[in-house]
Amino acid sequence: MDYVACFRPNKELLNLILKQDNIVSSTLGFHATLCFFHMDSEQEKNLICDLSKIKITPFKTKTQSFEYFHNNILVLTLSRPDELFQLHKNIVQVVRNYASSDFDEMEKQFSGDNYKPHITISRSTLNFNKTNELLNQESFISEYYLFKKVDGVWKEIKSFN
Repeated sequence: MDYVACFRPNKELLNLILKQDNIVSSTLGFHATLCFFHMDSEQEKNLICDLSKIKITPFKTKTQSFEYFHNNILVLTLSRPDELFQLHKNIVQVVRNYASSDFDEMEKQFSGDNYKPHITISRSTLNFNKTNELLNQESFISEYYLFKKVDGVWKEIKSFN
């Protein structure tokens, strides 16, 4: 089953994003991924217990620039303060104990020094106006969420703060 640990942009940034035209958003909505992984859902309670032990130090992150990821996906990159990077590393360390065998490859590609926090703005960049209004916006983050994909729909499992 697919899982993701992520945080959400604050309300002000979310409203600025939603004002834009030609957005094709993710089915999870606007979020910044901390860790994506596959796992047997029978381990979910144990995972939640271990994730609950992680102390989150609230942090501020700031939108930086627009970038294109594979398949014409437009993202808004975020700063990576030490508190965010530490949270990411702590979550990856816990997830490693539960994730399926393909996690090693995903970890090499997207974790550690390769962790680039971002908010996916649109799955298609067709006619999207990359407005400077979305740049240099701060978000204060004090919680994150665990979601899993059930029958093609992302469901919130737990919030952590």
